[in-house]
Amino acid sequence: MQDRQYTSKLEKYYDAIIGNIRDADSIQIFGPGEAKGELAKRLKDKNLSQHIVSIETTDRLTEPQIAAKVRQHFPG
Repeated sequence: MQDRQYTSKLEKYYDAIIGNIRDADSIQIFGPGEAKGELAKRLKDKNLSQHIVSIETTDRLTEPQIAAKVRQHFPG
């Protein structure tokens, strides 16, 4: 029962993220753990996977490191 509740909460969380990035031309997904793969799967389920430009496993990053990583894919 708890697993179903947790899964339901995760699905709502991913759907909320997708609601905020739905109109993006390009989506870069990175971070530690498995969440990036789950988000990519949900994007595919919503027919948005064609907007994903990269999926990368990274360790924890500081805000400047995140900004630098984004600039690598989206210069200018």
